[in-house]
Formats: sequence, structure tokens, C-alpha cells
Amino acid sequence: MTTLRFFIVLFVSCVAVKTAAHDFWLEPSTFHPANDRPVAIRLMVGDHGRGEPVRRNNRRIDRFIVRDADGEKGVAGRHGSDPAGYLDAISGDAMVGYQTEPLRHGDLSAERFESYLREEGLEPIIALRAAAGSSLERGREIYSRSAKAWLTSSKRGARFDVPLGFRFEIVPLNDPAMAERFEAQLLFAGKPVEGVLVRAIGLGTGKTIAGRSDAEGRVALELEGDGPWMVKAVHMFAAPKSAGADWESIWASLTFHRERATAGLAR
Repeated sequence: MTTLRFFIVLFVSCVAVKTAAHDFWLEPSTFHPANDRPVAIRLMVGDHGRGEPVRRNNRRIDRFIVRDADGEKGVAGRHGSDPAGYLDAISGDAMVGYQTEPLRHGDLSAERFESYLREEGLEPIIALRAAAGSSLERGREIYSRSAKAWLTSSKRGARFDVPLGFRFEIVPLNDPAMAERFEAQLLFAGKPVEGVLVRAIGLGTGKTIAGRSDAEGRVALELEGDGPWMVKAVHMFAAPKSAGADWESIWASLTFHRERATAGLAR
């Protein structure tokens, strides 16, 4: 293989990997900020717990906020920057939230679309397509992101179990950093969502634990080991007629650092 051809193949491979990557999460410079220290927030995209940063795009942001003991405020940052945002002094525990406007994802062949649906546990959509006689039609989709990060401090601040009011979000029912078992509720438009596949993925390790939400939108996952984790879920439904697509999906995630043995975080 010539040198030129080698680099062309390498470039195409990298582009293919980046295109295939679809998980999205918030990665703070620290999950345990001191009250007088700033925190940088990166937007990450990837698969299997490994990712690459995405630059801030103000045209796509619907909400980029942080909620702590002082209330809720926007996360500052420059368009095109990485990290995408910076938090000044944090007052106690804080929840960072990032929600995008819906974006056009394009369309996939029927085979590729069904494969994607199975991979993300969206079998009900497969059944709906079959019932409508559209299983062999291309999948046209729009999507949006709904990502959160839980930052813990030595003093109380925001509550982890209070929703941010995102269209679709993962709401912890116990402190993710300290709980023996991760418990959460999935909400869409403020109401519980049943049957959604939820995966917890170790960031950097790729270790994955999965479960599905019950009739109350609740899920419990037995996480193993401390360290940074991302919990993710995808909710799909019929797109508005004005969207120019058949389906709309919202990709939700929650990141946190599980460190139950840290005495300094004791309340």
C-alpha cells in the first residue's frame, strides 16, 4: 500500500468511526468541584464509553444550564469553543443540563434503520412500522439531545431528583454518586415512560449494564465499581407532520462519578 493510499484509508476509517458514534454526554473537568474553582464542561460524542469532544454550536442549543444552591443560570461559553462551557464558583451540589433543538438526521435504508432500532432497544417502533406496512420503507428521522451531569460537593445544593424540565430526561431517585444501586425515572413531557431500554456505561471502561423502565418509568441498575458512569436512553415517537420526517428521537444521558467510599462527600 502506498503512503498516500494508506492515509486515505486511515482518514476514511476515522470519518466512518466518528459518523457511527452516536452516544452523547457531558464531561466536566471534575465531578467534585470546590466552591471557589471553575469547572469546564465538554460535550462528548462516542461509543462504548469512549468519545471525542464536540465544539459548542449556539445555533443548536435550546438550553445549557446549571442548577445549584443559588438557583438556575445559563452556562457561559463561546460559539465554536471546546470546552463548550464554563461554570464559575459552584454553590453546593449541582446539576448541569444541556438540551438541543431537533435536528435532521437524514434517512436510512429500511435494513439499516431496523438494525439501528434493534440496537437501541426500539422494538416498539419496528412493530409500528410492521403494523403500518412500512417495514420496507426508508427510515426518516429527526433527533435531539438531552444530557445532564451530576456534580457533588461537600455541602448541599441542588437536588438530584428534581427534573430540569427537559422534554425527555433521566431523573435520579437516589444520589448516583453514593448509592449502592442506581435508581432513576424516565420522564417525557413530564410523564413516566414505560419500556425504554436504559444502559449504564462505564466511561473509559465500556462496561455496560442494562434494564428497562417499568410502568412508572422507573429503572434500577446494579452498578459495579466506582468511577465515572454514563446512563443513556433513547425515546422515539411519531414526528410532527411539519418535520419532514416520520420519526423523532430524543437521546438522554446522565453522567456522574460513583465514589461511595469518599469520606469527604459525607453530608
